[in-house]
Amino acid sequence: MPKNYSFIESALVLNLETRQDLNKIPFRPSHFSLHGDTFQFILEYLDEYEDLPKQELLLEKFPDLDKDSVGTNLDYSINEFRNQILFREARDVIRNNQGVIETEPRVFINNVISGLSDVDIDFSEDIIAYNDGSSNRLEEYKQRKENRNQMKIRGITTPFKSINNTGTGFIPGELISIFARPSVGKTWMGVLVAAIAASKNHRIVFVTPEMTNDEVSYRIDVVLGRLEGYNFSHYGLTRGQGVNEDEYKSFLNSSNARNLLMADQTGRGRMSIGKVATLVRKYKPDMLVIDGIHLLDHEGHTQMWEKAYNLFYDLKDLCTAHKIVGFVTTQAKKEAAENFFTAPTTNQVVFGDGLMQASDIVFSMCPVRNEQMQRRVQLQKYRGAPPPFESTKLDWDVDSGKIMEIL
Repeated sequence: MPKNYSFIESALVLNLETRQDLNKIPFRPSHFSLHGDTFQFILEYLDEYEDLPKQELLLEKFPDLDKDSVGTNLDYSINEFRNQILFREARDVIRNNQGVIETEPRVFINNVISGLSDVDIDFSEDIIAYNDGSSNRLEEYKQRKENRNQMKIRGITTPFKSINNTGTGFIPGELISIFARPSVGKTWMGVLVAAIAASKNHRIVFVTPEMTNDEVSYRIDVVLGRLEGYNFSHYGLTRGQGVNEDEYKSFLNSSNARNLLMADQTGRGRMSIGKVATLVRKYKPDMLVIDGIHLLDHEGHTQMWEKAYNLFYDLKDLCTAHKIVGFVTTQAKKEAAENFFTAPTTNQVVFGDGLMQASDIVFSMCPVRNEQMQRRVQLQKYRGAPPPFESTKLDWDVDSGKIMEIL
């Protein structure tokens, strides 16, 4: 018989001290038999206050928790809780088939063996079922085929026609990175990606550790405005001159949507990967854009190489777990400035190893010699298919928001 349900479930919720502890727990509130409401409260508290509730608050709010479980090893509690779930699920499989044990014992045996095997797979730590016998992937294939016939994009539309023409855009779960030297236009690329997604009615969380929300908003006005048929000047908007006020008012009123959410560091301290994860859990976006991932704090890691590795892999895990697209910009190293008109390579980027390993698609970008209104984009990595291009050029009239691939 498993150990006391209340003790183990209490130990699980009362001994969570950090976000890293919470990340160890693969369970949902519905898995709890007694204290699921406590676990749900912890998740909601974290989203609201960006921290875990103290033991004292939990014990006060949920007096049925077992106080004696305080101090129990968390890994031990997780293992025991998994055993409790297995016990309950296995017991239910047997109970649900007891009606046939006397009349059809062979059916009983087959049902129980099959059911227990399914339970074991569902709660295994190191394996998933390749195929459950459903036709989900066939239906997904048919949908992709239909999308291609109708010239629709699977995933989120990208700024690159040569990628969109493959029928596949940025796919949920993917992490896309772009790096460049300072002042080349990384923020504009992040804005372009977000504006295109917003114009297709996707929800975006845009995180800007360096710029303020207002600075980014004027750029979005120009790019999103152009996608919607307006023609604004970024210089004019930020300098207060030469903008048709009636058109600007019409644009702001028509684009008064809540599908592009922004977060800077103003008044909230340094932006961290933990805070980003909280925003994702709370607002459930389709896409996360981080303009300057190298500026994020990463709790608990001080060595630069360790920060790099964990920062990118934590972000990749976040995208995979929540089935969202992640798009991040980062900086090329100072030594890359010597070849200003050549796209920097992966050994010239801040956090290069972590970026290349964790990202599904990696771009680098540079100006084009003698063409101030163009940028060259180099495809450094393209996971899962033949790359649609090695190098391409963009029109780069950022003042009017005209940023598009030259084909």
